Amino acid sequence: MGTDKGLMDFNGKLMISYIIETLNSLQLPIHIISNNANYASLGFPTHTDLIEDAGPVGGIYTGLKKVNSETSIVLSCDVPFVTAELLNTLIEQSQNHDASIAKFQNKLHPLIGVYNNSCTDIFKEHLDKRQYKLMKVCDNLELNIVDFTQHESLASSHFFANINSPKEIAQYQ
Repeated sequence: MGTDKGLMDFNGKLMISYIIETLNSLQLPIHIISNNANYASLGFPTHTDLIEDAGPVGGIYTGLKKVNSETSIVLSCDVPFVTAELLNTLIEQSQNHDASIAKFQNKLHPLIGVYNNSCTDIFKEHLDKRQYKLMKVCDNLELNIVDFTQHESLASSHFFANINSPKEIAQYQ
């Protein structure tokens, strides 16, 4: 996109505002992992990557290390239609797993998930080996895949839309 997606205008609000509203509706603490200092103006704890240029693997690792919680909901800033119901389902099904991630129509969404602090060392091992593919990390986790394809109220690709281009922004406005 050429710019920070979370800070882009999307239907009159910052794209990250949709995520913040959903998390606030669940009364969950919010921490933002970004190297962009502009996120600090949103009023939430903001953490820069502990390991630079490591993509989502580095971001999740940073969140797991910096956030004092047994589990963390992980959401990329470019999934504005994720709902509280969807997140509650992931939370409910995250017990006894390193992570629970969403699946819809045979596509995994590891950036819509609940990650347990117990998997921090596995993320670190991959980072130490410069293995930055998130699905490779997930292959080494006790992973619970929650298939939303059959969930009556959540069986819509709309909830899993990932906004990655100006064309997709126009499509959803």
